[in-house]
Amino acid sequence: MIQSVFLIMVGNSLPASPPTMRARHAIEAGAFVQATDVEAIACAKPLSGIRFDRSTRAVRAVRPIAQGECLTGARLSGVETVQPGRKIKLVSAIGAVKVERSVEALQVGAPGNNLFVRGEDGVPFAVSYEDLRP
Repeated sequence: MIQSVFLIMVGNSLPASPPTMRARHAIEAGAFVQATDVEAIACAKPLSGIRFDRSTRAVRAVRPIAQGECLTGARLSGVETVQPGRKIKLVSAIGAVKVERSVEALQVGAPGNNLFVRGEDGVPFAVSYEDLRP
């Protein structure tokens, strides 16, 4: 049996094109890109330079990007992610007792996710993004 499927578009239902932006500073190939690294701007001929990397769950530069270069690509949220190698504080609280511990991120972390960190003793362990402080 053959079935026909028709897509009827009503009004302006085309998907929105990716936003265009300008790099605030030079970005190395492979670097993690945050919303603070770019600014939204209308560009006539933007170039692809960033993409969402599923393995790290973050946006990365696919090539070197010059300061002021006009880009298109992945959408960046205004939420800061924790990048591998970043020194951060792990805050644990039970009732009135609060303990802070310095750790190093071993992978990208974002709100709602867990990530692995390494304590000062060198032992890696998993933590919730919400328990971290810059």
